[in-house]
Amino acid sequence: MFTDPETGFRYERRITDGPEASSTFVITPNTSALVTYPEQYPDTANIVAIDVDPNQRKNGMGSFLFDLCVKDARERGCRYLEILCANERTAAMCRRFSEDAVIIRMPVPGKPEFRPTDLTVDEAVDYLATCRELFYPEDNESGQLSEHVSVIAKL
Repeated sequence: MFTDPETGFRYERRITDGPEASSTFVITPNTSALVTYPEQYPDTANIVAIDVDPNQRKNGMGSFLFDLCVKDARERGCRYLEILCANERTAAMCRRFSEDAVIIRMPVPGKPEFRPTDLTVDEAVDYLATCRELFYPEDNESGQLSEHVSVIAKL
């Protein structure tokens, strides 16, 4: 277990290497982050998930985990970071990379055409936030988007 001197958060780091290389950071059983290092893209890290217990939100844990993933990627020598934005909270974290990012749409069948290559990161995040009717199926309380945007940022 590690303790962050700034936030006081206690976390565990689990590392795997080889073709399925990854780092998992765990604060509580329901609060964790996963960053993977695909063998076919050795200079790119993928933030696959940042999950924060709903009772622990709004205290900086998500940002802390995001920062741990970025630090881990830099320490492993990655030049790029891919962030799969599956909800508005994750998408908002992508604003940190607004100058050096490329946006890639991950198409969902039956959804209107969206060309994020024509947008900045801020515009894409605003798109996620304002087009709620496209992203939230009826009666969806989980906050999951029904469409995803992947942000690739230079580290």
